[in-house]
Amino acid sequence: MKNLPEGTPLYITIPLQSQNKGDIILQLIDFKVKGFYRILLKNEIKTDDELPQEKLLNAEPIHILIDRLKLEGNYDVRLNDSLDQAFREGKGCITAIVPGFPTKHFSQFLECAYCGLNFIESQPWLFSL
Repeated sequence: MKNLPEGTPLYITIPLQSQNKGDIILQLIDFKVKGFYRILLKNEIKTDDELPQEKLLNAEPIHILIDRLKLEGNYDVRLNDSLDQAFREGKGCITAIVPGFPTKHFSQFLECAYCGLNFIESQPWLFSL
């Protein structure tokens, strides 16, 4: 992030993931109650009230916007607070979006960045002598 030009916009989001379309609506309502009204859909910021439910259910991927900030001045504290809140609300998974750059996914879990395969945490019994 430090290498990006001054004034670059950054969106901290949570990806919504569910196999059941009804769960997506319930998750959107839950995030709305928590104060997160905006979603990022195809790199456009919208509120869930602006889109019909059918469009939301068929949209992939849907991201809840946790914070949007410009990388200028002293943004370290706000960025740290936003990332902490996003990891907490996103259950360990977040997405950082900078328009014009590849989307970056971050996870607190041991998983492959390319295929999503989860690994168990290293334990002494995993190593043989």
